[in-house]
Amino acid sequence: MENLVRIDLGCGHTKAEGYLGIDRYHFPGVDIVADLNKGIPLEDNSVDIMLCSHSLEHFDNIYLIMEEIYRVCKHQSLIYVLAPYYMETVNLANFYHKQVFNESTFRFFTSDSASSVDKRDYYNPHAFNWGLGLSDNSQLSINIHTVSMEFFYFPDYIDFSEEEKRNARRSLQNVCDQIYYILAVNKSGAPFTSDETAELKKNANENEPDIIHQVRKREINQDMGTSILSDIKKWNNNLEKKIDSGIKDAKNLLVESEDQFHFLKKKVNEIERQQLDKIVKLEGRLDWFEKKVNQIERSQFEEIVNIKEMNKETAILLHKTSLKNNSLASSILELMKAKESVTFKFGSKELFRKEHNVYNALVNNHLRFIDGITLQTKCFKKNSILTLSNTIPYSEYIEYSLSGVGCKINYFLFSNLGANLFLELVQDGNIIQQTSFSVTYEGMHVWVLEREINGEVLLRFRVRDNYSIVRLLEINNRRLMILSKKSLAAYVTTT
Repeated sequence: MENLVRIDLGCGHTKAEGYLGIDRYHFPGVDIVADLNKGIPLEDNSVDIMLCSHSLEHFDNIYLIMEEIYRVCKHQSLIYVLAPYYMETVNLANFYHKQVFNESTFRFFTSDSASSVDKRDYYNPHAFNWGLGLSDNSQLSINIHTVSMEFFYFPDYIDFSEEEKRNARRSLQNVCDQIYYILAVNKSGAPFTSDETAELKKNANENEPDIIHQVRKREINQDMGTSILSDIKKWNNNLEKKIDSGIKDAKNLLVESEDQFHFLKKKVNEIERQQLDKIVKLEGRLDWFEKKVNQIERSQFEEIVNIKEMNKETAILLHKTSLKNNSLASSILELMKAKESVTFKFGSKELFRKEHNVYNALVNNHLRFIDGITLQTKCFKKNSILTLSNTIPYSEYIEYSLSGVGCKINYFLFSNLGANLFLELVQDGNIIQQTSFSVTYEGMHVWVLEREINGEVLLRFRVRDNYSIVRLLEINNRRLMILSKKSLAAYVTTT
């Protein structure tokens, strides 16, 4: 063993005793000066032991220097590597370092599926096997076997168990500052056997460089912590007192909270009783108001239509719907709409139909919609009037023809709040989209389509129950009943 060729690669000015030193600078003790980025000036299979102490991280191409180490080393030669551990803040900041070192670095220099390294040290759910040398789909020309790994820890973690150290390395910074590998060159073409691995470990222990012993025996200042664990260790008995005091305060706060809870519960019960009383009073007022509305309806619309001819069940349903949806104004509007259309007789013929033009009212409140109707709807003429449709039936559709280019249909509806409405869009005999919703307001509505339409389509409306009273805004271009032509007051836009 005395005649072994030992190389200290990148030795600097601290060459190991008994080693041949190679470095790019001519420091005292350097035996060969060479630019190692261009190769190692030694013959093939000429080295028995290679030491790389804090040198590999400085090479331009880690794979190239490992190929050179593999070339000059003999089969089963030992390689000792001491390197900075990656997850340490000084190493992260050091821009002179061109390669990082952790538990997986040397997995990329072999394709062997197993190693003598503890699997818990390198476990990864998507890289379970040890060797990753073929992960780039390239031809691996070397095989470097990892015999063992060792970590040199900061003072906070020295006394941890191995499992605790392993978990800390995976999760935190500044757990250890250096990592130490024992590697072996395998030129046989087959993985090392267990007997060969045991012999390699024995030889590695016998020939271990002094620098490793020095690092193991280095003095660690236990008072110089580097993580939150340092603060935890410095906590004193006052912390327990603070915790006990905090628990006591929390208990007192809990008692106070329970008292407040019972007080608030009583308050809520009182408010609930008050609200029930108000509801009873409100129901009485609604009955009075309903009677008042009926009186107003009879006095104001008697000359247009005889309200007594209305179906009694429809009137009751209308009033119930208004109470159900809190929209008494909607009920009044519904009655008004039913009476706004009257046929006048001339002799024995019914010639004219009086219809309410709501154009002026909409201009004051919905100018944007009116602009859209007048500018973008071809069926709106100079003498057109805006009127209300009949109530949309429950059992069948009401259908309108509509043309334009765009992905939004703008229309206007009058409805009791909460009415359930169903819409269907048909083009070329095919249903292209359907939707349904509960009406929350009267006025302009916009249906955003899933795709753009171009040309003529049919827009169909239907209510989904007998309680929904819905009318649409229509364009009427004639006053004579026999010549009247109605269309939906709606338009298509792209935005």
